Amino acid sequence: RKAKFTCKKCGLPIIGTVLKANLIEGAWHPECFTCTKCGTPVATEGGALACFMEDGEPRCDNCRTKRVCTACEKQIEGQAINAMD
Repeated sequence: RKAKFTCKKCGLPIIGTVLKANLIEGAWHPECFTCTKCGTPVATEGGALACFMEDGEPRCDNCRTKRVCTACEKQIEGQAINAMD
């Protein structure tokens, strides 16, 4: 059976289970889908993702860039608007 995807971390063909953030960012073996800063696995049992994608790389909650609102100083979750960057 020919591999349809190549793992973004190890570069080997993926046969079987594939984890995809989206087609642009790449595909990983489940065991290769780890935080690119600390190495913590970010795929939970059953294949659910427990990570954030930054610059096309998976990050765990501890390593992701935390954004803070300049007006209220609370952490921003999800989309935000950058004004006057």
